[in-house]
Parts: sequence; structure tokens; C-alpha cells
Amino acid sequence: MILAHKGFDGLSVKLDKTKKKVLAAVVFEDKATDNPRATIRDDVWPEFAALESGDRENVLTAELVSVLSSIQGCDVDAAIKKILWSKDRHYRVSITAGESHQDDEGRRRLFKGYEDVVTGPLTRRRGETVYVPNLRDWMSDLADKAIDLVRTM
Repeated sequence: MILAHKGFDGLSVKLDKTKKKVLAAVVFEDKATDNPRATIRDDVWPEFAALESGDRENVLTAELVSVLSSIQGCDVDAAIKKILWSKDRHYRVSITAGESHQDDEGRRRLFKGYEDVVTGPLTRRRGETVYVPNLRDWMSDLADKAIDLVRTM
């Protein structure tokens, strides 16, 4: 693992119905920002591109082993082979979006270039938005509530 790098926000695995065979890994980025397009273009796309090109394989492997070791009965070696060698990886970006991204055209502008960064079938790419009016105020209120809760513990 390269500790100096921030890394992706999370990793999950898709399992078959028996919950023993890994179908794919899902790398995800979750972002709260006032500038969603710039965040996607300047932060998320480069991270996904690095993973796709193999530049961050060591970070992915470390995270993957950690997740796979928690799945009882999972063939970790087969799963790693499938995800790293066969590149059965999916990506998901979830981001706060403004008023201008609340329709189909706005979301198309927001996620422009995704298919160039993560090629292949659409099932490999997922984009999600959440609209929070006055995001900074909402985040501040949430932080205050969390602080109050911790103080009462």
C-alpha cells in the first residue's frame, strides 16, 4: 500500500447467490462538495483511471484481501485472480449535486467522460447524486449533532 496517497473511499464485492463466489469488485468514491463537476473531473476520474491502468494495484490488492478475508467460505485466491487478472471491476461515484444537475441532461454533464475512464459495458459504471440545498450549512449542522452526541457519551 502507498500510505502517502489518499486512496479510494471504499470497496465492496458482488457475490453469487451462494455468497461464496465473487463476481466483481466495486470501487467507490463518495464526495460531498460545492463543485461536483470539478471534483469528478479532477479527483474521481484520475483515481479510477489509475486503478484501471494498474497503477494502484497494490492498494486495491491490500483492500481486497481485507474484504475477502471476512467472507466465510470464499476462495480468496480465485477472487483475487478474477478481480486483478480478469479485471472484473465496477466503479461507483456518489456525489452531492447542485440544482443544475437534477435532470438527465444535468447528470450527463456531471458524469461526462466516465465511459472514457472506465471502458466496457455500462454495468461497470454507476453514478449517483444527492441534492442537499445549502450543503455547507447542512454539513455543519450534522457535525454539531455528532459532536453533541459524542459529548453525551
